[in-house]
Amino acid sequence: LHIADATAIAILNWNSRPESPNAAKLAEAGEGLTIGLLGTEPTMRQDYLKKQLLKHKGISKILVPETDADLRQIFQYIMHELGMPSEYGPNGKPIFKPETKQFFVDQARRLYERGCTGGVICGCTEIELVLEQCDFEKGEMPNDTNIRLYPSAELHIEGAAEVAAGVRTLEEFLP
Repeated sequence: LHIADATAIAILNWNSRPESPNAAKLAEAGEGLTIGLLGTEPTMRQDYLKKQLLKHKGISKILVPETDADLRQIFQYIMHELGMPSEYGPNGKPIFKPETKQFFVDQARRLYERGCTGGVICGCTEIELVLEQCDFEKGEMPNDTNIRLYPSAELHIEGAAEVAAGVRTLEEFLP
């Protein structure tokens, strides 16, 4: 089971629900979703993950942050703070610097503003720790409640568990 396939299926399932603003777009022939991707610098620069996502009918474009500075900063945060948290809360969850969290929230917002209305993939386990769906449920900015995150590692684990348990077949995840 490829991590991109599990993530793509979750994206397509969420966006095809009748209450989704993207449901009509997916139903129309030729229309596909634009998805944002936040991950390590190699994941965002190289095509191996993007190509697999684009094999799924209904996903037509993958965008990453626009500037080299943003790509490098994301990677620096992953390598130097997110990957090695120095503090943990009482629930065992890592505590990150507020400015780090805000940087990732702003990156997701920028991707949405650039047209990633199908959602934003958290394409790195560490990003899933700092950037959460609840960060957008408060509606601090006008489009926040429209931003949907897809935690790829979590979706991959869930998909693998479903296949192992016989709840779903591997073929259900294939493009």
